[in-house]
Amino acid sequence: MAGLGADVALAHNSYDSSSPADGEVLTAPPAEWVVTFAKDVPLESASAEIITADGVRADLPPAVAGPQANIIRFALPAALSGPVGLRWKLVSEDGHVVSGRVAFTIDAAAAATPGVAVTTPVAVEPVATPPSFDDTNPAPEPVRWFVRLAVYAALLLAGGLVMSELLVAQGTLRSARGGLLLRVAGGTLAVGSLIQLLVLLGDIHGTSIFGAIGKLGDAFDSTALGMTTLRMLASLAILWAAFTRVDEADEERVSKLLIGLLGIFALGLAYTSHSRSRAWPVLGVPADLAHTAAVAVWLGGLAVLVSVVVPLVDDRDALESFRRFGRAATVAVPVIVGTGVVQTLRLHGGITTLFSQSHGRLLLVKLLVVVAMLAVANKSRQLNLRRLADEPARIASRRRQLTQAGLTECAIGGVIVALTAALVTSNFG
Repeated sequence: MAGLGADVALAHNSYDSSSPADGEVLTAPPAEWVVTFAKDVPLESASAEIITADGVRADLPPAVAGPQANIIRFALPAALSGPVGLRWKLVSEDGHVVSGRVAFTIDAAAAATPGVAVTTPVAVEPVATPPSFDDTNPAPEPVRWFVRLAVYAALLLAGGLVMSELLVAQGTLRSARGGLLLRVAGGTLAVGSLIQLLVLLGDIHGTSIFGAIGKLGDAFDSTALGMTTLRMLASLAILWAAFTRVDEADEERVSKLLIGLLGIFALGLAYTSHSRSRAWPVLGVPADLAHTAAVAVWLGGLAVLVSVVVPLVDDRDALESFRRFGRAATVAVPVIVGTGVVQTLRLHGGITTLFSQSHGRLLLVKLLVVVAMLAVANKSRQLNLRRLADEPARIASRRRQLTQAGLTECAIGGVIVALTAALVTSNFG
């Protein structure tokens, strides 16, 4: 509990200064590079590389601690000369990569300047243009957003299928439509997680998504990489279960297996999001897991209800399915609201930053959309509870009304999932 109230050290850290400074001209090669950041830096999160005057690119030795926790030092090669390029990189616990560069020049001729010490920078122009790094972007942000959106949607649908099997309509997973949807969701989780792992490796190593394939041996080198790899393995197990286990007679056993695998996937997802950033990180992951589970019950369960269950049953059974889903949603919605409040307070600490920061403004939009979805859900609930005469025509009409309301909720929920995918990389500045 000691972590309550403290920011994760690397959450949205930023560069402050460097020695040598960017653009500086030195008369002798420095022995080390000292970089200062706005916040404390865990040494294992930092790495750096150098490009020398002859264009050779190489990794620098691991960072060592500076005089303060926000200062790190990198040893530099001996006998450097001419233009030198340096780049630092920080990989946060939640998988976000922050990097920057510094370029300076070593001009031995400047040592002849009267009154200037050998190691003192002098105000002369560099003798050559410092080398630059190839900023390879493994994937543009729209692609990253789409992959996140697909992964979130697949996770909610898979969770909704299991919820429906246990609480709404036994046999959902064994139905042709339900089995197909589970296989599609499992495949999407597996492919999406693999792409995200390759993108993260590409960000860390400065290579393309195809070049990152050769870096898969580093898949467990950090918490973010390890948890992304864990998600990929869990999704492969979900896919295996979808093809080999859903037809078993013991549906409860299969459902428990899927709950465990989806829980592992959700845990990996929580560890690669803002759940470990900002204040109270000890609460972030549990709150994120509870939030994801509740959203899967409400939104994922609703999507499965209107697309899988209702089309396969008669009018009376459809209304009973809506009632059973309503009871589950009545529990899920307060959990969603409660954990959402916890996460909002964790990330922003108050109301003002919701209006002054881009992440806060996007979160406000999401909250407004959630309110709209709750309004539609409440209307459906009132309709569901209303007494109905035992007439086939009225029962069929009620089924159509509830289905239309459910589809409207799903459409609004899709907007919420899209906003959630965008929130992952929005900044707090």
